[in-house]
Amino acid sequence: MRIRSLLPPWAASPQPPDVHLISFPKCGRTWLRLMLGHAIASHLGRPIEPNSDAVLALTPLAEWHAAVPRILVHHADNPQWKKPGELELPLPQYRGQRVVLLVRDPRDAVVSNYFEVRYRTGPYAPSLKQLPGLRAHADRIQPYAGDLKAFIRGEVGGLRTILAFYNGWAADHAFGRSWLLLRYEDLHARPLTELRRVTSFVGLPDVTDKVLSDAVAYARFENMHRMEAAGAFDSFVLKPADAGNRETFKTRRGKVGGHREYCDPEDIAYMDAHVDRELADLYGYRSRPLRLPS
Repeated sequence: MRIRSLLPPWAASPQPPDVHLISFPKCGRTWLRLMLGHAIASHLGRPIEPNSDAVLALTPLAEWHAAVPRILVHHADNPQWKKPGELELPLPQYRGQRVVLLVRDPRDAVVSNYFEVRYRTGPYAPSLKQLPGLRAHADRIQPYAGDLKAFIRGEVGGLRTILAFYNGWAADHAFGRSWLLLRYEDLHARPLTELRRVTSFVGLPDVTDKVLSDAVAYARFENMHRMEAAGAFDSFVLKPADAGNRETFKTRRGKVGGHREYCDPEDIAYMDAHVDRELADLYGYRSRPLRLPS
């Protein structure tokens, strides 16, 4: 399979982005960008076809109209390939900039990331190894050979890395109004409401409910999976590594609480304990809120 560059031409542009859309991998970012891109294109009266790749990428949409922000989609520091102590956090370069931070329950995120690293890394590993921030970790960028239990507890991209990434952003909560916290679970429960929050935040408050509803329908899981299977997009962002293996799809399951289908009671207890003990309250994923000493 031929994979195009992981960094599209517009990502290297000297023109700074107006908005950063950031998440740890496997937190629903592709889903969100497809909804948001569809909403922006429809709002401008532009056809989705043949512009589907631009809709998925988001950044090119800024060329369509002066009112459309330049939205840069990335993971910030590629944390999935690093140990917790190697993360460059907090991230002062984002202070004062508009940031949409998309998060997902760390237990679901780590299980989903296991399938990503195990089944989808191979085709794009050579390009990843060339990224300046990952050259020091090039030996790690390869398909994961272990089992899920080991991955959850592993130092590189495992549960502790996700918790450290989230806590690093929570420590910089002084971003205040310049950033928007968005949860995967809320997108599932209230997609139109949450998408409205995003369009308003990026500077498009007058998008109609009809446009938002159409975008939500377009990016529903079943339709995304169908488009991925059909090769509707040129980007590997939405391509299966093996069309005959569902676990290699980007649109793999798309469930809330799906980690329970793959993890045994020991794994679940391990993850619950670490989330409750270590994760910042900001995200709402702790079952027992942190009680500070008086």
